[in-house]
Amino acid sequence: MRKLTTFAIFAAISAAMMTAATAAPSFKKAWSADVGRIETMTADGHNIYFTTDAKVGLIDDRTGKVIWSHNYGALYWRPAVSYGAGVVCVDASGSMIFAYDAATGKKLWSRPVTSDYTHPLTVNGGAVICQLNRDTMGALDLKTHQTLWKLSLSPGGSGDAFNIDNPPLMAPDGHLVFGVSDHPDADDAPRVVQVFCLTQAGQGCLAEEVPSGRRGVGREDCCRQRHSHSLDAS
Repeated sequence: MRKLTTFAIFAAISAAMMTAATAAPSFKKAWSADVGRIETMTADGHNIYFTTDAKVGLIDDRTGKVIWSHNYGALYWRPAVSYGAGVVCVDASGSMIFAYDAATGKKLWSRPVTSDYTHPLTVNGGAVICQLNRDTMGALDLKTHQTLWKLSLSPGGSGDAFNIDNPPLMAPDGHLVFGVSDHPDADDAPRVVQVFCLTQAGQGCLAEEVPSGRRGVGREDCCRQRHSHSLDAS
């Protein structure tokens, strides 16, 4: 029997991996699930958590089986969903935050918010990071839905509407990073984009305020002048 050298073994493994990586996908449908028009979704392992304008639910990605679904009790525009610590949270049109047990779909709590429309949210540790009203970001305790901290997004506390554009991200060092932008009424009014970096306790570390020009102007054309300053969350 011919002996294989270590190099030959690794070469064979590498060739097999390259073949698998370059093999054309079959695109064969594995399953389908009729749950209505899906607005947003997020996944954890084999679990797909989804929202429609009327409900939130869980699909097993191996079988397509709907494990549970729960109606909000009203219709909402493009509800946003996030999962963490065994809880699924939904921002329903910027008017209500819902929390559900991820395994059973049992509603844990709901809390009114007063924002302009649906905003992305993030479940992080024992809290959900979300927009509480038109100019305030905050963290709600996953168990009690009490406010852990909040931060004004308006420069100088002016009360101008600023909206979270993407889900807050967890940086490798544990900080929360997210961007917000204002929405002026006039189409030709200048817009401002702010980037926040906070500790998990809501303490401000750094913010960059970026004039972003008129609506429709590419961000790469209007981010030439920046300034940074320290913030304090309350």
